[in-house]
Amino acid sequence: MGLKNPYVFSILFQTFDAGMTLLTKAALNGGMKSFIFIFYRQLIGTVFLLLSTAIFERRSATPLTILVFFKIFALAFPGLTLAMNLYGIALLYTSASLASAIMNCIPVMTFFFAVLLRFSSSQ
Repeated sequence: MGLKNPYVFSILFQTFDAGMTLLTKAALNGGMKSFIFIFYRQLIGTVFLLLSTAIFERRSATPLTILVFFKIFALAFPGLTLAMNLYGIALLYTSASLASAIMNCIPVMTFFFAVLLRFSSSQ
């Protein structure tokens, strides 16, 4: 079972991602604004991560400095927030299957901005 765990998690993640795309498309077709849906999606994710970090990583967490906070913000805003808003707008005009395929470009965009802002190197 040890070698099969990455495959199982990969299949579960892709299934969850496809379900989230279909849910997003249904909400947008139902009349919800794209920016509002993405805001709530990001808010729920933030609350979940903050709570899980507070519960499981309380003793081993390192302090968050202003510089580290700025780097996280500088990478997250163009790399994920902008991409998710563009994804929501594009989902209004395309199908859910095309949007699901395009979502795989987010890590590439994040790396591009990390190299552009000199937070990472391409070596």
